[in-house]
Amino acid sequence: MEDESVTGLSTEKTSSNNSLQLGNLNISNMPICYIDEAGFLENGGALIGYNVFQNKILEIDFDNKLLLIHNELPRKNNTYSQIEFKQTTGGLYVPITISNGKKVSKGWYFFDTGADNALSFDSRFAKKENLYNTMKVIGKAGIASSENRVIDAEILEVPEVTIASYKLENVPTLLANESNAESAFEDGVIGIGLQSRFNFIIDYPNSKMYLKPSKYFNDSFKKKIK
Repeated sequence: MEDESVTGLSTEKTSSNNSLQLGNLNISNMPICYIDEAGFLENGGALIGYNVFQNKILEIDFDNKLLLIHNELPRKNNTYSQIEFKQTTGGLYVPITISNGKKVSKGWYFFDTGADNALSFDSRFAKKENLYNTMKVIGKAGIASSENRVIDAEILEVPEVTIASYKLENVPTLLANESNAESAFEDGVIGIGLQSRFNFIIDYPNSKMYLKPSKYFNDSFKKKIK
């Protein structure tokens, strides 16, 4: 099969008719793709696609470091805030509002559990919203592109980020000088650095997400979640 990642297009080996077990969830006839990307998974292992949970309710409990797979929406969802998300063939996107102190911008951000940063802007979104040179630069970074090269990026300090009704301040955010793929992740990406500030219940069949602050909500972004 053809696999597309930030390192470009490649032809990879696949295997069919496999069985997958996650807790009490058993899936048969599961296709598996072998991707030889040295260093991508430091200690080996596998990446599990969101489509495995497509007909389930997925609960991500950062407080207790648990991934819970439900057949029905748990009753405790009434203690969470609710938002609707968008689904594509590549995953799900959540609505996020940011403020640079002078302007408020709303966008759809790819919910990427494999990204260890907090937030990133797509360059086209940043240009459209006139975000360049409007926020404090706190660092530099390099982002791998789909053309096997590194794109220069700045790490900005975004004064305010709002998800549902929850506001976080001074969020470190990557902003590249150019888009890193033709099929960019809409307006940006929300990674584990920000996701871990919440506990989530993701209702895939109904495209609804429930969230509430986790015990990490008020932690400094300089502190890594372990």
